[in-house]
Amino acid sequence: MKTKTEFILPLANQVIEILKEVQQFTRTGKYVFPSVRSKDRPMSDNTLIGALRRICTT
Repeated sequence: MKTKTEFILPLANQVIEILKEVQQFTRTGKYVFPSVRSKDRPMSDNTLIGALRRICTT
């Protein structure tokens, strides 16, 4: 974080419910969207951007 200050954003109840459902697939992993190469690292920004591009061009 550029400002080095903590930022808290409350999540909508619907988002919390979705995260609870996704947890059954991620098990005890640290990340909701882990890297394909390592479960100890998050998915890269480029992976997400590429997925969004593919969704938007279909």
